[in-house]
Amino acid sequence: MKQEYLDAFLAPAQMLWESELSEPLQLIEAKTATDYKAPENVTAVIGISGQLKGNVLYEFGNAPGLAIASSMMGEPLEEHDEISMSALGELANMISGSAATNLSEHGISCDITPPEMNSAVASASTEFIAAFTSSFGLFNIRFNLAEGA
Repeated sequence: MKQEYLDAFLAPAQMLWESELSEPLQLIEAKTATDYKAPENVTAVIGISGQLKGNVLYEFGNAPGLAIASSMMGEPLEEHDEISMSALGELANMISGSAATNLSEHGISCDITPPEMNSAVASASTEFIAAFTSSFGLFNIRFNLAEGA
């Protein structure tokens, strides 16, 4: 995966995390992950089309996801319901939208789809993974992107 594609997502992830959640987000590692097996968690899937094609998956552990959604909503949430899923999907959507803007500024045109929560996407197709940590816990972004026509 080209570094410019990766950077287009990583920088907004850290910036938006800090602005929306008032907490720093630290990158632990970024690596090729074709054999990665997704843990049980809450996942927001954003489809990418245009000069880049594929999916970007935002993985929130169950407990961290609930804490993040609670923080975004400004009130404690007890379970993963429509409200918590919407909040996590919106965070993924904001990161992806900022990434699409960053890519456009570098001459790479792409569009994003609305987030699909807990969608099944084959983990074997994962090309790259970026693992982060924050006071909420672990957070992963998985990339399955290819250059399109």
